[in-house]
Amino acid sequence: KSSYGKLQIEGTVLDVYNTGNTSRYYNNMYERGQDADYLIIKEALEYYDNQIDYSEYDSNNDGYIDALYIVYTAPIDYESDTSLWWAFTYEYFTEDYEYYDGVEADYYCFLGYDFLFEKPSSGKKISLNTETIIHETGHLLGLDDYYDYDNKKGPDGGIGGGDMMDYNVGDHNPFSKILMGWVTPYVVTNHSTINLSSFGQTGMCILLVDQYSSIYDEYYLIDYYTPDGLNKLEAGNNGLFSCGGIRIYHVDARITKNDADSILDIYDFDNSYTNHRLISLVQTSGSNSIDKGSFSTNEDLLKYNVDYNIFKWYSKDNLEFVINAVLKADFTVDVTIVKK
Repeated sequence: KSSYGKLQIEGTVLDVYNTGNTSRYYNNMYERGQDADYLIIKEALEYYDNQIDYSEYDSNNDGYIDALYIVYTAPIDYESDTSLWWAFTYEYFTEDYEYYDGVEADYYCFLGYDFLFEKPSSGKKISLNTETIIHETGHLLGLDDYYDYDNKKGPDGGIGGGDMMDYNVGDHNPFSKILMGWVTPYVVTNHSTINLSSFGQTGMCILLVDQYSSIYDEYYLIDYYTPDGLNKLEAGNNGLFSCGGIRIYHVDARITKNDADSILDIYDFDNSYTNHRLISLVQTSGSNSIDKGSFSTNEDLLKYNVDYNIFKWYSKDNLEFVINAVLKADFTVDVTIVKK
């Protein structure tokens, strides 16, 4: 749904594999700095090797299994950030080649079975909670975390919580969907008026910059958020807006010239360790509460029929746009942009 039908994921759910060891055994290994998750993956791959043809799961024929989801039944450790029993996505590195039907394991998602039965923040009843596995799938597709790992470095607070790659709620934002090729933005470099329908339903969004070169640059993204569809479950919780309105994001996705060994290394900036963020939500309310670790609120959406000036850039001097949004009777929004 998030990709508007562009992404189809297929896979096989295999029977349960019992490792023969306790969760404490593996967690003790992990806390001693040993790759307990690697050991589990290797044993599981060997166990299933005579049951399936791993080469069928290399859809792009690059010699690697596209992705593994390792779902453990050990109790999730909500108290320790050094425990193995949490959720993460990583790459399976081995000193020697390990071939299974001519292919190797590579990226994998590691998460607990109990995540599927967590109560959502909204408290609404659902049969399965897929928020964690959707977030981790975002990493498998190449997306970074947008929350802040370290509040002592750079600005605090991520993008205010209300996003699948920040607080595991709602839909993906326009930046994420552009990166994955799910949407194509309207590129605006001067005066323009564009009618936007709900981003969640249509993928319509605006990329605002003085001169467009690529998506790997600094720019602003504008969309019309609505609290329905994939946003409905958690709307009003963890920074996800409970009313419709215009969102504005400031993006600086310039590519690093250094070697990139992980998702965090691809860009010059990230949302954890750099002096400004890869992506930030513009709080049109004028509040700076996200930088203090607070969730975004409905007041951060652009107010209708009020001019809003965009003039804060990291790499561009004296560049200013004025934005005005008008809600139409058909519940679309006319966004008018003027370059000053």
